[in-house]
Amino acid sequence: MKKLIVLLTSTLLSTGAISQDEGSDNDICANLHSLAEVIMERRQEGTSVVKMMEVAEKSGNGKFTEIIKAIVEDAYNSPKYSTQAMKQDTISTFANNVYMECRKW
Repeated sequence: MKKLIVLLTSTLLSTGAISQDEGSDNDICANLHSLAEVIMERRQEGTSVVKMMEVAEKSGNGKFTEIIKAIVEDAYNSPKYSTQAMKQDTISTFANNVYMECRKW
């Protein structure tokens, strides 16, 4: 999560998102929350980290690509669970943590 915090800070500062109105910050963080959910869902489904990194490389540009890759790294540092309840809890907790880290900036 540390790498994600650094990347979020530098990206939000360089794009001016921090100085924009609060609604824009909410939109950015909400989008990162949704992205984190999808990434952790794929992690829990067993998608390989190599494939997810390839997708990350193709889906953004510059600092946003680095943020996506940091989220993928964080997700794949989390355990993969076998029960649906644990998977859902992990997905929700992970996405909420990404959102809360984003809101700090």
